Amino acid sequence: MVHTIIFSFDRAIQLELLLKSIITHDIDGILDTSILYSFTSETHQESYKVLIDRYPQFNWVEEKRFQKKTVKPFFPAYWHNYYWWIRYKHNRVVSSNFRGQLLSIIKDNKCETVMFLTDDSMFFNRITVPGYPLEQIREKPQTSSFSLRHGSNIMGGNYSSIKGLLYWNIFDEQEHPEWSFPFSIDGHIYNKELISTTFSKVWFKNPNTLEGNVACYVREKGILPTVYSNCESCLVGFELNRVQTVSNNNNLNISSQYLNYLFHKGYQMKISFDRQNNRLFRPDKFRVDALKENYAINIITLDEKN
Repeated sequence: MVHTIIFSFDRAIQLELLLKSIITHDIDGILDTSILYSFTSETHQESYKVLIDRYPQFNWVEEKRFQKKTVKPFFPAYWHNYYWWIRYKHNRVVSSNFRGQLLSIIKDNKCETVMFLTDDSMFFNRITVPGYPLEQIREKPQTSSFSLRHGSNIMGGNYSSIKGLLYWNIFDEQEHPEWSFPFSIDGHIYNKELISTTFSKVWFKNPNTLEGNVACYVREKGILPTVYSNCESCLVGFELNRVQTVSNNNNLNISSQYLNYLFHKGYQMKISFDRQNNRLFRPDKFRVDALKENYAINIITLDEKN
C-alpha cells in the first residue's frame, strides 16, 4: 500500500470530490489515506465534521493551530533554511504545528512509500501502481519516484519507455515544465525513509512552503532525477481558489466561503472535462457545478472562448 497524505484547508466540498474519486478509482485498495486538515471558521470546521462522519474509513488529523509566534532560524545543516528565514518575513512566524504533525504522520505509518495530494485534485482513471517502479523506489530511493499525474497524454514530455511504463529525467530539457518538477505534492510516490530524512532537514510551515523548499533541496542535491509513470495519467487538478497567503498561485478566485455555503446546503461538487483528450494535469477547459438531487448550479465554465 501507499501511504497517501491529503492536505486540506477550508475546502470541504472540494475535498469530498477527491475522496469520492479515491473510493471510485482505487479499485485495488492501494491507497492508505490520511487527511491533515485545517480551517479558519466554525462553519468550515462543521463542514469537516460532516466529512469525518461521512467517510470514517479515512484517517483524519486536525492541524493544531495557535496564536502566531516567532520562530528562530532553523538549524539543521542546510544553508537555505537560514536564507529563507532572513529573506522572507513569513518564515519567521508560525501559527500551527503543520511541520511537526506531518513528520509524525509519516513516521507512524508502516507503509514503505508515501504520496501527497492537495484537496483541489481528483482521480479520473483507475489508480494503478506497477511493481517495477515500487522496486526501484525501494532499491534506489535517492533516484526514483512514481507519478500518477503523468502519462503520454500529457503534453511536452521528453521520456522513454520501459516495461510498459514511461520514465524520464527531470533534469533533462523538457518541452513543458510539467515534466521537470523536482518534488511534487500532487500525486508522486516516494520512498518513505528518504522523505522523512529530507523533511527533517528542510524548513517548511504549510503545503506551499513544503513543496517549494523541498523542491529547492532536491534540485540542489541532484536527488530524485528519475520519474516513472503509467502510459495514461489518472490524476488532475483544478485551481478554483487560493486559501493560503504565502504564494500568489494561479486561481479562478471562486470564494471558498460560497462553496462552503453550498456544502452546508447539501450540494456536492461535480467537475466535467474531456477525459479522453486531456493534455494537461490542470485542464484548461472544464465545467464546475454544484449538484443537489435534480438541481444544479453552474459555478464556472471554461472553454475555448475564455
